[in-house]
Amino acid sequence: MEDIGGTRNAEVLGNFYDVQEKKRWTEDDDIFLLTQANNERPFVQRKDATRAWEAVAGALLSIDGFTRCRLDGKKAQTEDETAKTKLLDGLVPLYMDAIVNKSGVPTSDAAIKAADTKFFRA
Repeated sequence: MEDIGGTRNAEVLGNFYDVQEKKRWTEDDDIFLLTQANNERPFVQRKDATRAWEAVAGALLSIDGFTRCRLDGKKAQTEDETAKTKLLDGLVPLYMDAIVNKSGVPTSDAAIKAADTKFFRA
């Protein structure tokens, strides 16, 4: 017997919303991730960066307050100044420095000015 418009549909819809909510990162989970990335800095690794990120994921999963059971959620963005954005502001320059160091590109002031000025036209 089919249940049309009854409790079964409400149950399925409720499960759908539970799954959707679990796909989003909470503010606390973002803070945990950014703090762990700031502590371990896996993006600095020249080799075995995947292992370094796996270590970050393992550390996050061991935290009692971390609510995600897997680390495959989408990122959320905010324009407000929060603890998350402050951590990101600190991490992004470190990440960019790591990319430059890995590539072997000289980072002298002259090289940076030359790279910046080649896009300006008088």
